[in-house]
Amino acid sequence: STGWYQRRVRGQRTNQMAEEVKDLTAQLKALQAKLDAEASKSLAAAEANTALKTRLASECSRSENLAAELERCKKWNLELQTLSEQEEENITNKLIKRLTALKREKEELAMQVEAEEEFLTNSLQTKLDQLRREKVELEIELENEQENIFNRLHKQLSTVTAEKEALECRLSEDSTG
Repeated sequence: STGWYQRRVRGQRTNQMAEEVKDLTAQLKALQAKLDAEASKSLAAAEANTALKTRLASECSRSENLAAELERCKKWNLELQTLSEQEEENITNKLIKRLTALKREKEELAMQVEAEEEFLTNSLQTKLDQLRREKVELEIELENEQENIFNRLHKQLSTVTAEKEALECRLSEDSTG
């Protein structure tokens, strides 16, 4: 009977152990499923991490390219600004030189005009003085001519009057005599 009891106890233990193995197997399967799920999540996270690292590398490269482009643009802008300032300075200098030349030319023209005006004034004054002298000379000549005409006409009148009186005397003598 002890054998039977021992077998029964062993059978119960075996059943218990079988139940425990069954429970442990179920737990193991559940843990394996969780492990698989976590591995899948880990794999997805690793893939996402790899994708993010790739995107980060791409964005870093793009950022470096944009920074280099920005630096080139800044240099280009500085060069353009420098060229623009130089061009403005050149234009300003040319305009100042042209303005100075025009002022000088204007002053020279003003001096020429003043000299010409003075020359014309002197010429006109000389001609006016000459015309006044000629006028005075002509007036004197006219007076002399008028006096000569008057004297000649007076002489002719006197001669004609004397001849008339002589004719009147002869006529009177002829008629009386």
